[in-house]
Amino acid sequence: MNEITTYLIGLTITLGISSVSFFTFRPYLKRILLELNGNLERPASFWVVYSGIILFLVPLVFAMAITPDPDESLFFQLSRQVRWSLIGVIISFFAFGIAIISFVPKDKKKE
Repeated sequence: MNEITTYLIGLTITLGISSVSFFTFRPYLKRILLELNGNLERPASFWVVYSGIILFLVPLVFAMAITPDPDESLFFQLSRQVRWSLIGVIISFFAFGIAIISFVPKDKKKE
């Protein structure tokens, strides 16, 4: 198998991981965003789409940065590419978490 095919297989796996992550996360994200936006559908839908784009592009960019090495076996080439795409997914989720936490109203303790 040549390097281009290996590279494209790695990108396909990355898109699959991103798809599964997004479609698993989407309903929960939509509920949280609806709650934070006061049940306004339009801004919540925008942020869900924006989050989806980020969740697809960040891992894809990380995976695209890894080029196949002809001296390395197919398994290790793909695992290296998938490892970096998973790092991209984790960074995306971490960024979502920080963004959502920053908008969640804080309970003020009554003394």
